Amino acid sequence: FNPDGSVDTDFGENGLYLNPEIPNQNEQRNTGKTLVNTDNSIIISGYVSYEDNTIGPLTVKIKPDGTIDETFAEDGMFRPNFDGYFDLWGGALMVDNSIVLCGSIDNPEFIGMVTKLSADGELDTSFGNNGYAEGFNGGQDSIVTYYDAIVNNNEIILIGDIMELINFSRIGIITKLNLDGSVVDNYGENGSMLLSGTEEYPGLRAFAITEKDDAYYCTGTLLDDSNNKQGTIFKMINLDTDVNSYNKIDFAIYPNPASEYIHINSENLIEQVSVYNMVGQKIHGETRIANKYKINTFQFKKGVYLVKAKINGNYTSKKILIE
Repeated sequence: FNPDGSVDTDFGENGLYLNPEIPNQNEQRNTGKTLVNTDNSIIISGYVSYEDNTIGPLTVKIKPDGTIDETFAEDGMFRPNFDGYFDLWGGALMVDNSIVLCGSIDNPEFIGMVTKLSADGELDTSFGNNGYAEGFNGGQDSIVTYYDAIVNNNEIILIGDIMELINFSRIGIITKLNLDGSVVDNYGENGSMLLSGTEEYPGLRAFAITEKDDAYYCTGTLLDDSNNKQGTIFKMINLDTDVNSYNKIDFAIYPNPASEYIHINSENLIEQVSVYNMVGQKIHGETRIANKYKINTFQFKKGVYLVKAKINGNYTSKKILIE
């Protein structure tokens, strides 16, 4: 668009870029975040859903005039050679104009996936495992998708959500990777932290993230138990806090792993305790003032859970394993 909001008809075909590689109107095209290089060239990533139910990612580079840059990757387009489901939604540009892209892949579980390309569209095989880095794995009953990424302080910060396949509830997630694609293992739990919504809207889909003055601003959607939605913008500070060491100060849980019960102890008064599964569903809650809680867990399914405690007006959380 022009600065006044009118369409720049000199760009592409009367202001539009249409990908001739996907001429069939029965094939669904989905486009994620748009990245703009310093030379005003444009990187667009997304995925194509074909009539045979296969889904493949596609990254295209467009010149400032709206024509495809055929020097990028293969004839202007990068398509990973993967079988099965693989989508791309967003990404970030590095200082050398290399490209980090993020999304989701079925390999064989639906996990968050990140890939890196050189400035000319070649797969950077020094990144992760031959060019691909796996993010959070929520297990066989969930889908993890990263929708956006930024690069800050020599780290790749990814934001997205986890969806449970049984009832489609969601919880937000932030993952940190080093620039080589390895997990920042001293951040959160294995490089990731979960983001819940409000009491009224506990579900959260986090779509975009940006940074300014050491604060992170995110946009997304809040969801209640009936899947009613509300748009949200939220701000995060102290993103570098190590959640593991932070939580150890506030309360202790034992035994962990557990089977029939857990004890929760704190030197300070605990005001409230809630237990969530890994897709953000609240499965247990108690509100009383005490230093100790005992929660029966024999009816919990085997797996990982998040215990969230309110202490001195602040919330802190820990993971437990139910065997």
